[in-house]
Amino acid sequence: MDATRRVACNEELFNPVLTMGMQVSCILVLSHFFQLVLKPFGHPAPIAQMLAGFVLGPSGLSHIDYVKKFFFQNMATDYYETMSLFARILIMFLIGLEMDVPCLMRNLRPASIIASGSCITCCIFAAAITPFIYQETSARGPMFSMTLMVAVTLANAASPIVVRIAAEMSIIGCFLIGSMFPRGGKTARTLLPKLTYSVHNFILPIYFGYTGFQADVTSINSLRNVAVAVIVILLSLGGKIIGSLFACHYLKIPLNEGVLLAFLMTMKGHVDLLILTIGLQNKYIMSQSFYSVTMATLVINTLIAGPVTAYMVRRESDFIAYRPKAFALHNPDTELRVLACVHNPRPVATMLGIIAASRGSENVPITPYLLHLIELPEKTNSNLMYHQREDEELSDDEDYGGNDVVEINDGVDTFFAETGVMIHQVKAVSPFASMYVDVCDRADDIRASIILIPFHKHRRIDGKMESSKDGIRTTNQKVLRHAHCSVAVVVDRGLTGASQLASGSESLQHVAILFFGGPDDREALGFSRRLGMHHHINLTVIRFLPASLKDHNVGVNVAHKEDDVLMAISDHNSENEADTTVLTDFYNRYVTSGQVGYVEKHVENGEETASALRDMADIYSLFVVGKGGRGQYSPLTTGMSDWEECPELGTVGDLLASSDFDISGSVLVIQHYRPTQNDDDR
Repeated sequence: MDATRRVACNEELFNPVLTMGMQVSCILVLSHFFQLVLKPFGHPAPIAQMLAGFVLGPSGLSHIDYVKKFFFQNMATDYYETMSLFARILIMFLIGLEMDVPCLMRNLRPASIIASGSCITCCIFAAAITPFIYQETSARGPMFSMTLMVAVTLANAASPIVVRIAAEMSIIGCFLIGSMFPRGGKTARTLLPKLTYSVHNFILPIYFGYTGFQADVTSINSLRNVAVAVIVILLSLGGKIIGSLFACHYLKIPLNEGVLLAFLMTMKGHVDLLILTIGLQNKYIMSQSFYSVTMATLVINTLIAGPVTAYMVRRESDFIAYRPKAFALHNPDTELRVLACVHNPRPVATMLGIIAASRGSENVPITPYLLHLIELPEKTNSNLMYHQREDEELSDDEDYGGNDVVEINDGVDTFFAETGVMIHQVKAVSPFASMYVDVCDRADDIRASIILIPFHKHRRIDGKMESSKDGIRTTNQKVLRHAHCSVAVVVDRGLTGASQLASGSESLQHVAILFFGGPDDREALGFSRRLGMHHHINLTVIRFLPASLKDHNVGVNVAHKEDDVLMAISDHNSENEADTTVLTDFYNRYVTSGQVGYVEKHVENGEETASALRDMADIYSLFVVGKGGRGQYSPLTTGMSDWEECPELGTVGDLLASSDFDISGSVLVIQHYRPTQNDDDR
């Protein structure tokens, strides 16, 4: 704290503060400029921030006498030492706050093996090369401390715990305090948006820009120092690649993915720079030449690994790209990734209820995400005050979403407390014209199996359906066209039903899956397998068949042997074959065991179909149906399309969601993933 005492007792405080402010401004401008230039080549932000420091420091413009006198005032250095302490505290606290401990535990074994393999080889190389570096750079610090610094720098796989143990144990408390907050709790949700923006856009560029500012690359003015830098770079790359490939071979990871992992681990970031900075400040590194050489190797190392990694990702995109699997082919016991979208708090309870129901058994892993879509008006009057309308009238909070975030967070917290299922919350702010891009990109990023989107109408008190903003319907239509996975439109009736599952209700919920045939209905049937496994759901499959086939054996036959699946097919059309195959498999797995009910309805046309649906309107709390895909002409829905209002729901889904069709349950309309030519080329 000597620097703090000198700063506080200094008689001329204005000039150092002004100098530091100018330095900070220059570093911010240059770091963001370099980041814009280097980002397309795959370089991380720390490299751009360090390059900004190189340009302004002794390696660049500070060779000019006027610039050197301005940037290298004594008291400004003391201010930077004090500011760097608080910067490290915030950085480590944010790293701990962002840590997802459950995710780490799920992938603990492969991550530990790969990290250990690369670290062991790098530590061996570091121990062998440190005496040579120590001699050639005229270092004066303890040999053991320098060996430890080189080993951790080469072997570091971005683990903040390793950094704190190796360099400065006192600040590990900041990391531990941050990691103690629940990842999805109220505190983390409040602090993360505020800290992330300020830390990543201001604190990190300033802190690591000043780190590069301290290095003098021109001190590497001899062939020996250049040789040291080259050797360190080769050992860092070689150690990580060799160790990672051995570990990936042991885990039976494909060679191309192993090489990509190795280059990803060679890219240095914020944590590596923290090691060197703390080592220099704590006198573990006594040689400025050694500090400059090591700093240069980190930059060059990442400059090499960044473009190589970006090239490999583009080259292997066909193997890395997520290719969703139909629910009919899904194993109900595997992890399910769900992306639920909401525009306001109204459908949150039903969305969470469907998430709870789709989990099925309590032992089945599920990773749900809740995406809060917030409209960004394309044209706003910048002269208006906050919450002020253009007609000079003040608006209430509900119109502008003032309380939406609080209500959604309360619903998620209650859901987690009663079910134990962690919801990952995400926000997206964009105009309705491009909102579908945020939804589709987020689904690709999390590798979602299904997207849940709310219907653009909601139920009024009198039971009628009222339309919300037109932009919501436009967004739904675009998501249905462009999504790379299955999509389900949730028609929320605002009553009990699925919303009770979100509150952990013990009451039994009756759910119906309406099967008419076609790929969307098969996808809905595959999704409903998970619903049938839930202990508070009574699932019934209702299959609609033409009345003319009532006396024929076109139903599903029970297989009398475990390995024997009997299928009765009246039409050799491929769609009918697929329908019967899927239904037979479902019947033999779940219906024969009594886990799911099965009913057949024989109808002549769409009028009889609508009548049959009205008869069961008050029986079920949730209806699951496929959007369509039953062909242009289906005798079961003849005439129903004449009063169709929302084609995005399909013929049956539109009828169930209409105001004239009085049912008490919510509706889930599922569309299976329809790959296009562009998707095949991804």
